[in-house]
Amino acid sequence: MKKTILFACTIIIGLNLFSGKRALTNAAGPPAGNTGAAVLGETTCLQGGCHRGNLTEDAPGLTMHFVNNATEYKPDSTYSIILTNTNGTGSTNGFQMLCLNDANASKGTFTAVNNVTKKLTLSGRTYFEHARSSTTGSWTFTWKAPAAGTGDLHFFVASHRGSSENSSNVATKEFVFTERPAPVTGIAKLTVSDFSIFPNPARDNARASFTMPAAGKVRTSLHSVAGQELMLINEGSFDAGTHEINVPLQGLTAGTYILHIDAGDRTIARKLSVQ
Repeated sequence: MKKTILFACTIIIGLNLFSGKRALTNAAGPPAGNTGAAVLGETTCLQGGCHRGNLTEDAPGLTMHFVNNATEYKPDSTYSIILTNTNGTGSTNGFQMLCLNDANASKGTFTAVNNVTKKLTLSGRTYFEHARSSTTGSWTFTWKAPAAGTGDLHFFVASHRGSSENSSNVATKEFVFTERPAPVTGIAKLTVSDFSIFPNPARDNARASFTMPAAGKVRTSLHSVAGQELMLINEGSFDAGTHEINVPLQGLTAGTYILHIDAGDRTIARKLSVQ
């Protein structure tokens, strides 16, 4: 199963379209099992004959946005999600989605925030889809992450957008979200003055210095200014006293980064300029 971003859900956008005298059957949502998830052997409404048109895999116009800009999930946390399909044109749109772990088991809990979405089940898996067609191609809903230890989750998406039964664009995409690492336990409490970086700015390497008032564990990582973890530098136990660790910078683009030291439930951060 490929991993393109953080966990696994399949979304299919189905439409309430009219062509001639016959209305499309998926106006209130397609039957379960039309997400296009290859890991389950599923197809989309396009292959199922509900629509006729073009299929675009890994479509750039299909996006799933966590409102708080999360790139990983925290166990047992609830997130507001906006699903948008701009692949093709058309004023009648719908969707279906599925979230799976690496063992292809359904994970997480979808909740509708209005009357345009709904849940249904098939073979023990939970699907989430449109309950009526949308003119905007955008849906908002909430999703509660599963318990700790679940691992990567895959959102598989198949999106349908069009203006008639014979003029449809179906887009598929897989979104992967990783589980946020649990805070390291047993870490000695640090103060802001304990943590420094030198040289700063730096080119190929920098050194981070911190003082441990007592023996404990420390996790050091490098992040982008947007908060994305780019590199795990060190994670382990340290004795009481002052310590230095190397921060490799080779291959990084010149700019500003954030160096984190995780200390129990605290994170101390310092800006690091790379030349």
